[in-house]
Amino acid sequence: MLSSTRPSESFAVSSRVPPVLVGREEELDTVTELVLSPPAVLLLEGEAGVGKTRLIRESLERPEIERTILTGACQPLQDPFPYGPVIDALRDLDPLPDPAHLNPVTGALRRLLPELGEFLPPTPEPLGDTAAERHQLFRGVHALLEASTPAILVVEDLHWADEGTRELLRFLITDQPGELALVLSYRREELAGGVPLGTAYRHPRRARSAVMTLRPLNTEQVGTLAAHLLGTESVEAGFARELHERTAGLPFVVAETLPTLRAQRERRPYSAGELKTLEQLDVPVLLRDAMAERLGALPEPVTRLVHAAAVLGTPAEAGLLGRIAGVPDAAHRIVWALRANVLHEDGNLRYGFRHCLARQAVHDTLTGPERRELHERALRLLSEQERPPLIRLAEHSMGCGRVADWLHYGTAAADRAIETGDIATATELLCSLLEEPSLSTGDVDRLAVRFGQAALDGLGQHPVPSALRRVLADQRLSATARGEVRLSLGLLLLRQSDCPGTARGELELAVAELRELPERAAVGMAALAQAHVGTTPYERCSEWTGRAEIVLDETGSTAVRSELLANVLPSRMFGGDCSTAWRHFERLPPATGAGPEHHHIARIHGNVADAYTWLGEYSAARDHLTEALGLARAAGGSPYLDSTLRSTDIRLRWMTGAWEELVENAERLLRDHGQLRPVAVELALVLGMDAVTRGDWEAAERWLAATGVDTPDDSFTPVVIAAGATRVRLRLLRGDSPGAVNAADHAVRVVRRKGIWIWASELLPNAVAAYARLDRGTEAGQLIDEFTAATANRRSPLIAPATAAARASHCEGAGRFARAAEWWETARAGYAALPQPYSAALARERVVAQQLRSGDDSAAARMSEVIGSFERLGAGRDAARCRQLLRDSGVAPPSSRRGRRGYGAELSPRERDVARLVGLGNTNREIAALLFLSPRTVEQHVAKVIRKLGVTSRTEVRTE
Repeated sequence: MLSSTRPSESFAVSSRVPPVLVGREEELDTVTELVLSPPAVLLLEGEAGVGKTRLIRESLERPEIERTILTGACQPLQDPFPYGPVIDALRDLDPLPDPAHLNPVTGALRRLLPELGEFLPPTPEPLGDTAAERHQLFRGVHALLEASTPAILVVEDLHWADEGTRELLRFLITDQPGELALVLSYRREELAGGVPLGTAYRHPRRARSAVMTLRPLNTEQVGTLAAHLLGTESVEAGFARELHERTAGLPFVVAETLPTLRAQRERRPYSAGELKTLEQLDVPVLLRDAMAERLGALPEPVTRLVHAAAVLGTPAEAGLLGRIAGVPDAAHRIVWALRANVLHEDGNLRYGFRHCLARQAVHDTLTGPERRELHERALRLLSEQERPPLIRLAEHSMGCGRVADWLHYGTAAADRAIETGDIATATELLCSLLEEPSLSTGDVDRLAVRFGQAALDGLGQHPVPSALRRVLADQRLSATARGEVRLSLGLLLLRQSDCPGTARGELELAVAELRELPERAAVGMAALAQAHVGTTPYERCSEWTGRAEIVLDETGSTAVRSELLANVLPSRMFGGDCSTAWRHFERLPPATGAGPEHHHIARIHGNVADAYTWLGEYSAARDHLTEALGLARAAGGSPYLDSTLRSTDIRLRWMTGAWEELVENAERLLRDHGQLRPVAVELALVLGMDAVTRGDWEAAERWLAATGVDTPDDSFTPVVIAAGATRVRLRLLRGDSPGAVNAADHAVRVVRRKGIWIWASELLPNAVAAYARLDRGTEAGQLIDEFTAATANRRSPLIAPATAAARASHCEGAGRFARAAEWWETARAGYAALPQPYSAALARERVVAQQLRSGDDSAAARMSEVIGSFERLGAGRDAARCRQLLRDSGVAPPSSRRGRRGYGAELSPRERDVARLVGLGNTNREIAALLFLSPRTVEQHVAKVIRKLGVTSRTEVRTE
């Protein structure tokens, strides 16, 4: 147990201690190993807030640390108490050593440790020599520690230690008790003379020792810590990057920064836009006081330089800081601020603060007039640069109250940000400009429309829809501009909201408000025409398509035509009547530049690729997707367009069997762009389908639920129907026939309401199989007939194999297995031609299984080929099922294509499969069922997994 715990770092003590220690696994192991191998010395260095105290505490609280732990800390006192931290550590010594075995020299500590007086020997006679008495005292400390071993002595914040404490520690290290480990922490930047013990440290000859530097967290680790602090599963990569930049990766600063953002909503990822609120956070008291103390110790000219850096806001050369502050010879004077750990050099001879809260702590010490004067000087000096920094000029203009300059520079900065693809910065600037109360109606109109357009080019961070609603409530906004802003809001809500009905309502209002601008109103109509959004019947979507096509026929603008076609053409493709829309597409000029029409032409190709993927035209989908990706790059890129294209690519790769690294790519894209509803549900579908192939039933259910399959009005219909089909198959595999039928009924209702039966190509055979399982063969046959009639005049290569697979399941339900095998072979050929190799392999499995049952001698070889098909895809569970079919037929299955090499201490592929399922909490019997193995075989695999991973039980096995 800890005998004494005291605050150590001047501003690293927080009530918001992170719930986990992130990114310090290797350091934890090093500290533990060292203190368990005494005699040992660990010097732990790191800047304030990096987590030295937390690391020490976590290390010493490990169960294997069964030692007396003594903790003391140096204090930033004007006249520190000699040997204070060591005496403080000894004062709470527990358990106390047997007084009968104490060396008499420990009596020298009676005066310093009156709490232990009754246990210590009598005080020795005075020696009359200061040096001799100090040596006697040191020997007494040494003897008391030796009598208390095995022990660990922790002395923190050695940078504040007095010379007597350093000398005592040097003495202990030179002749260290055999069962004592010393742990000493400090900030190197604040050490007197740059050495922790007053002289150069030399590793002791008779003890193990190490010098460990604890560095700030990287971006990924900051994201992990933030997720724990916010109580959410993860945060977006952009959020983590910005948080890392604002906090310098210091765990304490992260912990103090995030409490106001704790999740109070269901949306999983935190987006970078939400960090705007960090600028209004109060500086933690400990940090504020520490910065005030450091500032107070600086000469007045140096303090002015620090004030200039706080107002400037970004690292700058000493000369610029000096001109802003009115301080000559700034390059020499700034050294004071560096040595006091107030300013930091960024490596390019530019000077600023370690993190934003440190800057804010200094900024808050300035009065309004002082800040205004410094902003005015910064504005003048920065405006004279060859390439003026527009964002900073806008900030300084606002800081000194020059509204006209603020409007000028802010607008120019937003335009430049849009040109360079930094949409988040552009929307933030425009939103801030719109909050200026003195703007005219003309300025508000211009900025509001620009703001809405910029928001659509970006990822639509969480605050943007709220900001657009505030703009709509602004009485200065004209009626026409209001329609433009509402149009942007409706389009934005379609992509990031889980309530498409709200989005459609805004779009319908926008169409009415833009009646004087028919081409802009048609953009709203084209959005309302999108057939894949919600469960609005296709007939209603088609009405909006027709209204948009009137404008499409009349416009002479390539930009307008391309913007409308991006939504109209896919909608017509799904409805089966797209000849007119294709004629408009063919009239578009080649896209070779970065104008708005080229961006929309890229969108057309991307949306057409998406439509072709749903229609099973995979080769055409790949061609259009490749074209879209190239055009998007040439047009300057758009975060939203890029993310949707990548999402389509992932789904296309899944359908065509290109599964390598597919899951990793999907999860990465979901982390980065999970706030975009179309992207999130499509990726959830792919991840759900993958989980089904792996036999991870619980994960599959979670991912499929995330597609919106249970709330089709609030999601995207083809995804919902495909998720419904996958859920039917999942429940059939789990033996839940009633659940499968319920899922089939739900999905079929969605298809019937929407009226686009081509989207049911995957659902049909699964629904028929479910109905057949519960003797609802008549209903299954009616569903096949309904699908056949609805798709009779459609051109899609999915229709024939889907119908054949459905008829095969129907025949199996009626006991006509030979006829079923014929239909399965038809389905296999159709799927293979697409190509859709996983579906083809599943169909061929059914064909060969029937051949095995009928006693076909050559069927075993064909089943081996099926196993190979599954293994090439990475569908290990399906391959295992086929092996079991061979075993049930009395045939030895082929060896795994993964090989039989020796894996040594590594897990074999089969052991990895077992380890993953163990980590998910499955029993041996459940794993056996999932992998088609015997319980005894699974038991052997589990034993090997536990041994190879070095854990003591299956509860310690993790899924990764």
